[in-house]
Amino acid sequence: MRYFLYVALTFFAGNESITMYSTADFLNVRKDASIDSPIITQIPFSTKLQPTVTPFKSLIDGKEYKWYFSKEVNGYISEKYLSMKKSTEQKSFALILEQSNEGTPAADSKLILKDMTAIMHSSASGYDDIYQTDYSGDYRVKNNFIEINWTKIIYTHKAKETGEWKLKERTNKPREKMRIYWDSKNNFWLSEATFNRMKTTKYKINKNEVTGETYYYIYFIEEGVDPNVEFGVESMSYTDSVWRVYTKP
Repeated sequence: MRYFLYVALTFFAGNESITMYSTADFLNVRKDASIDSPIITQIPFSTKLQPTVTPFKSLIDGKEYKWYFSKEVNGYISEKYLSMKKSTEQKSFALILEQSNEGTPAADSKLILKDMTAIMHSSASGYDDIYQTDYSGDYRVKNNFIEINWTKIIYTHKAKETGEWKLKERTNKPREKMRIYWDSKNNFWLSEATFNRMKTTKYKINKNEVTGETYYYIYFIEEGVDPNVEFGVESMSYTDSVWRVYTKP
C-alpha cells in the first residue's frame, strides 16, 4: 500500500497540465476518480481547463477512459467528456439556470453559461411597471462555485401610461461580479447569499413537479417561526430539456 501510494504521487508530480475543453452541456466533477463518486460541482459546455492526467481509469458505457484531475475545481473529470480541441458542434449546449422569486413584484432570471461566456436576463413586473436587466460577460470555474464577471449591464424600466407601455429609463450600469455555488448535499446551484445563509439558518426544501419542470423551493425557518408554515425566499427551477439531458457526465 505504501509503495502504491508513493508511485501514484510520483506519477502526479511528473505530469504537466494540458489545455482541454469540456464537451458536455454540464459536466459533473467527481470527488474521486469514479463515476459513482459524489458530484462536487458542474462545469458548463466548452469551458477551458488545465487538467492533469491520473493513473486511474473507469469503464463508462463499456469503454475504458482515463480520469483527469482539475486543479480549478479540485476534482476528477472523465476523459470521455474532455477534448483537446474546442468543439464546433452542439452549439446549443449550455448550463442554464432559471431563478424565480415570489413576491411583489414577481422576479425571474435566466442565466446561460457556455464557452467561457455568460448571459443573464432578469425581469421583475408589477401591475404598471416592468423592470429588466440584461447582463453579458465571462466566467471562471473555481472549486464549488462559478464566478461571473459582468462587463456589460443594461437596465430598462417601462411603465404603463393610458394603457400603453412607455420607456421610462434605459441605463448602462457599472461592471459587477456574481457567484453561484454548487450545493453538493442537494445537487443544485444557489446564489451566494442563499448558499451562505443555509450555513447559519435552518431551512427546508420543497420539490414540485410542474409541466415538465422541477422546482426547488427553499424555506428559511427563523427563530420562533412554525416550520410547517411555508414562506418562499428563493426558488430554483431546472428545465428538463436542458438540465436532465445528461445525468452522469
